[in-house]
Amino acid sequence: MHEMETTRHINLQRKPLKDFVPGADTLYVSKMESGFQRIYYCKFTELRRGIVVAEVIERPDFGNVKPGEELTARASKCLLWGKSGRDEWNRCHWFKNTSDPVD
Repeated sequence: MHEMETTRHINLQRKPLKDFVPGADTLYVSKMESGFQRIYYCKFTELRRGIVVAEVIERPDFGNVKPGEELTARASKCLLWGKSGRDEWNRCHWFKNTSDPVD
């Protein structure tokens, strides 16, 4: 089993990013760094002109952003982790925009 799969926190919920509660809701943010995709576990902070602002809680190995630092991303680079009613196992559920819940 891949190491990231064992450390992911289940945080799947059915609400859009625009309804996330600052400091209470968590999400994952995907960032490209030096040609590698890094996925950070974050605490939602705010939406700033349609951009997600989050505080890093946990970073992947070799991630450039440290816990406690701010991270920004488009909604399409944000995801939740968990098992929905039609899934057999936990998986990534990506946001498409700030107004719709994950698929």
